[in-house]
Amino acid sequence: EALGQYDIYRSFIELLEPDRKLYLAINDKVYAGLFSLKAIQMIRRRYEIALVVVKIETEEVIEWID
Repeated sequence: EALGQYDIYRSFIELLEPDRKLYLAINDKVYAGLFSLKAIQMIRRRYEIALVVVKIETEEVIEWID
């Protein structure tokens, strides 16, 4: 579901504001678990999904990933 929404938002941004880049925000714990899987990393690269990893408890940005 998140991938579909991300793709729709990215399409609109490319049309309306092509100089901007869309990032998908993700919880640091989910990133550490799910994105450590090689298959998920391959999918993220294939679809060119940029991420911003956030520590939810403190609302702190941990990492920006292009």
